[in-house]
Amino acid sequence: MAGPDAAGERPTLETMKGMMTERGYKGDPTAFFKKGFHRALPIYTAPRAYRYIGTGLSAAMWFFLMYRAKQDGAVLMGWKHPWDH
Repeated sequence: MAGPDAAGERPTLETMKGMMTERGYKGDPTAFFKKGFHRALPIYTAPRAYRYIGTGLSAAMWFFLMYRAKQDGAVLMGWKHPWDH
């Protein structure tokens, strides 16, 4: 790929405009730095519902892990025998 990033140089605003227009991005030249833009392909952003579901499930996982650590943490760490209730 010819251009400023082939030699490892930092692209200038003019070369970014050229790269953006040849790849189909028109308008704001700062769109190059905004979320979802990559030099080769646009980065996939998940729908909002998937992000909320993922955040909720990961929070539930950590709540469960902390609950189990509270209940069985001493046994897990070897501070107490499982048969000593």
